[in-house]
Amino acid sequence: MQLKKKGIAIDSPLEIPIVTYLGDTSYVDFSLLDYVANSQILIAECTFFEDEQTDRADAGRHMHIDEFGPLLERMNNQYIVITHLTQRTTVGQARAMLRKRLPSDVFKKIHFLMDRKYRQSGEAKSIEPPAGNSSEV
Repeated sequence: MQLKKKGIAIDSPLEIPIVTYLGDTSYVDFSLLDYVANSQILIAECTFFEDEQTDRADAGRHMHIDEFGPLLERMNNQYIVITHLTQRTTVGQARAMLRKRLPSDVFKKIHFLMDRKYRQSGEAKSIEPPAGNSSEV
């Protein structure tokens, strides 16, 4: 306390970006924003993956793989969670396209929100809670 009373700094604030959520957004070079480029977890949408969908991405203010892939190569995130995938592209197809475009060290960071086998194959299945779990009181 004596040092603090004398006006001597006794602490050193350290900001560590943990999670960045981009939501629906058109392309911006987020690698220029330190708190985005260096957050441990990046949650971002990449809605469109097919070549013929670039105009739709621009019109709807969404990212396309042509913009998203190179952006990820400039980021330092530990985990990248992709959301808001168009239903025209399965998770398996999107994963395959990203695997082709990204260096393996970047691709290993990729996770898809709602990545389930039935989502990849396009099958809709209901998910029942495990037996014995009940919300009834």
